[in-house]
Amino acid sequence: MDAFRGFRIYEPLLFFAVLWLFLGLLSLSDRYYKWIPLPGSQFSTRLSVVVNTGLVAIIAGYILLVLAYIFSNTFFDQAEPNIAAVSWLFKSGKPLFPPIDSAERYINNYGAVLYIINRFFLDIFGPNIPAVKLGCGLAAILSLVWIFCATSKVASRQIALIACTYAVLALLSITNSFAFHAASFWLRPDPLLIFFVSLALLSVLRGNRPIATLVTAIAFGCSLNLKINAFVNFLPIYILLLSRFGLATTLISVV
Repeated sequence: MDAFRGFRIYEPLLFFAVLWLFLGLLSLSDRYYKWIPLPGSQFSTRLSVVVNTGLVAIIAGYILLVLAYIFSNTFFDQAEPNIAAVSWLFKSGKPLFPPIDSAERYINNYGAVLYIINRFFLDIFGPNIPAVKLGCGLAAILSLVWIFCATSKVASRQIALIACTYAVLALLSITNSFAFHAASFWLRPDPLLIFFVSLALLSVLRGNRPIATLVTAIAFGCSLNLKINAFVNFLPIYILLLSRFGLATTLISVV
């Protein structure tokens, strides 16, 4: 915990992401290479390699940050140990939501999907902190994969790489109530919500009608079970589903 707070290792990555994302966006313009005093397509190709390497480094840095968090025995805020404790109680057979007259009382702020996923990893790896963090950490990493695959369907791989870098920038900027950055991979509902939204986007852009309908329905239902206000995140998804497959498919998915 002190190491994460003391070195603030995510803040240099955030600054680097802003700078290199700007260079990546410039690389999409034909005027970009005209600013360079050394002409020639070979130099332009090398410059593109440098820019793309920087974009990949940002994404890799975010993934390494997520892995460092997963395998550290620390938490960032007060919600995480509570979620870990309730997940273990649920795994041990305790009710997830105790009755109002129950002798055992513990706070449970979120829907059951968060604790079900945590319980799955606790069942496999046993009672330890990295195990209970694993679901949210993997969700954060897989979200980048879904974003790249979805974007590459409608644009070039260069733009997809820039989109992933922008996603990293956005994910690093997510804060909690204490204004700590990078809450996008903590032991909270947020990484799972981002995961389901990204997965739904991927299914709509790359899937056929049955796959898009089923995946968006499951993702929407799980997201609502994480946070009730998750329907706001799915408004763009369902507008896109409506434009691709029509009103009937959209209504079936929502229901």
